[in-house]
Amino acid sequence: MNTMPKITIVGGVILIVLSIIGVAGAISHGKTFVTALIPFVLGDILVVLGALSLKMPLQRKHFMHAAAVVALLTTVLGAMPLVIRTLKGSIADAAATTLISIGGMVITGIVLLLLYVRSFTAARKAREAGLGMIQ
Repeated sequence: MNTMPKITIVGGVILIVLSIIGVAGAISHGKTFVTALIPFVLGDILVVLGALSLKMPLQRKHFMHAAAVVALLTTVLGAMPLVIRTLKGSIADAAATTLISIGGMVITGIVLLLLYVRSFTAARKAREAGLGMIQ
């Protein structure tokens, strides 16, 4: 049952690495990198939620639900610039590091969301089986 907190920490670390790639790309192109720090902040939050959930197993459900919200936010915040750049026709002008950072952010968020939903569903089924479906 400790897998989701560990997966959450790994997802957070992936976001931090993607942020570093985005910042490096922005600096190398002489651009500001404030928005490239968004995955860093979200990754930090995921790492903290995963660590807290390992340290406080009685509160794990709450921490993992909060992590699912962060994963949703990660997906939405990553998809927005991709959609905007595509609509403006400027996606081809984006630096490769920017696309890697943003695309990786979206993929990480989606994968985490799918894993959270699967985990929440399995936990609910296990809880129902343990209760014998008594209402």
